[in-house]
Amino acid sequence: MRWLLIALLVSLGGLLLAAAGVARHVWVHRKQLKQKQLQSDVVVVGAPEESDLS
Repeated sequence: MRWLLIALLVSLGGLLLAAAGVARHVWVHRKQLKQKQLQSDVVVVGAPEESDLS
């Protein structure tokens, strides 16, 4: 009976570790996407609104 309780606690610890790894992966990935998006934002100044080729 004692070994079942130990196995349960070990498996719960493993699940918590896996969940923490997934959460960290998502957090890091979102941080990288946010930085890429900020770097790729370009403001075009002085661009003509209409073309003269009509």
